[in-house]
Amino acid sequence: MSLKYNGQAQNLHSVPAPETTGYSHPIHDGIAPADILRGEMIKAIITTDKSNSPTPVRVWRMSPLGIEIICDEFQLDLNKGDQISIELIVGKLVTHHTGLLVDSVHNESNHKVAGIRLFRNNKRDYSGQDTRKTNRFICSSQFYPSGCAKNPCKFNDFIYFKAADLSNNGMHLITSLRNKYLVKGMKISSIFNFPMTGDIEIKFEIVNVRFTRDNGKEYLGLGVRFINPSTKLLEIIGQYLFQFGDVSSLKELKDSNLFPGRISDKVDFRFVKNQEEYEKVLELRKTSYLAVNKANAEDSPESFSDIYDARSRIVIGEYNGNIIATSRLTFHENVDKFEQQEYIEWSHDLPRTHESLEIMRVCVHPDYQKTDVLLGMFHFNALTAVQSKRKYVVMSVTEEMRKFYSRIGFQDVNLSYEHPTLNNTVHNICIANVVDGMSGKNCDPVYWNIVWADVTSYLEEYDLISLDPAAKIRMNSYRLLKPFANYLRSRMRTPRKNK
Repeated sequence: MSLKYNGQAQNLHSVPAPETTGYSHPIHDGIAPADILRGEMIKAIITTDKSNSPTPVRVWRMSPLGIEIICDEFQLDLNKGDQISIELIVGKLVTHHTGLLVDSVHNESNHKVAGIRLFRNNKRDYSGQDTRKTNRFICSSQFYPSGCAKNPCKFNDFIYFKAADLSNNGMHLITSLRNKYLVKGMKISSIFNFPMTGDIEIKFEIVNVRFTRDNGKEYLGLGVRFINPSTKLLEIIGQYLFQFGDVSSLKELKDSNLFPGRISDKVDFRFVKNQEEYEKVLELRKTSYLAVNKANAEDSPESFSDIYDARSRIVIGEYNGNIIATSRLTFHENVDKFEQQEYIEWSHDLPRTHESLEIMRVCVHPDYQKTDVLLGMFHFNALTAVQSKRKYVVMSVTEEMRKFYSRIGFQDVNLSYEHPTLNNTVHNICIANVVDGMSGKNCDPVYWNIVWADVTSYLEEYDLISLDPAAKIRMNSYRLLKPFANYLRSRMRTPRKNK
């Protein structure tokens, strides 16, 4: 087989390939380079400090750290120490490297071969110093994000990556040392999978290449920078890190402009087990109330407890050992009174205590406002209400939340009072029929999709709720609006700015 090369017919393997076993060369720093045969889609054009004329050269060997070129075919006078610039073409990917040194020039197989380092000060072992300007978060060793990209110069060949750490502008990737064609400046498009989160296409540029070790084995480490990262990408990274990364709080992610789209799946909702957890609930109540002017700084956490706590189930949402959400569920007997009856007269046309679940003291830590943590607590409370066979839910809500609760199936009964232990904040009593609300009756169709659709489907699947044909028809029609509901839900989340 022969082909035209530089105007002359030459055999594809006219220059013998060098023996690579035990091969060592200072420009490759221990990485065994790939032999580049004639006809492969790898080219180089160099310009030296002695000549401004760009000259195409044949690439003889290549690794991520450097290339070797045959320079005698083009009558180039290259000497060790010469400054050159190079345009490297791998497939259709073009990278430019300037101010490079010819590290060594030697004779090999009757040819003059020059070695050119693409990095001047690469070290075999990374020092561990973090030079990235933004916070980096270590990925879980059990659930690494992984990516796949086409090899730019080989047919039907793919490059596989895993992400060791992430930030809002890049990643540290690990890949096999067999990938000899990845060099600084190369721009790659790859499909990445983030476990339990989703798949997304990521475009990135390689900014550094080095040796790295993982579980005692050597790999190629790539520092990459995102190219125009989308809001969706930052959301997926934030959601993955919240579930699996070394993140202590949501604030860390928000400060890095990585706001998760969904976090309630990672929050453990359960009932308080001991006095220590109860005391943390009181601290959360104070923190939450302070943020909405229901409390004063001099108030003690104990001032936010009352007699109803002792006969209620107190719900907590826990993340990384911290209680970030809470509510109180009270299952009254027929001789009991609602907490609201301390402040208003309860009319006979309203639900009785023994058929109702009273939900009070709903609090979410300020750092977790405008996330789906509150939604997760709604789901937990709804499941508890259904299992308890209570027909109604009774709540009191502040003025700013009044409209929201009416949209999700609660009826405003036009009773309000000023709560004396919460800075006299006005509270409005709202009541919901459990089955009617969860099946969409008296609900805004879009808000029903956001709040109740998933949990109602779960209850139906396991025969935990009984619905009449009219309710099923109503829910099926509401579900047609789910795409719009998902869009609205994304718009309701906190903007991706530092707060």
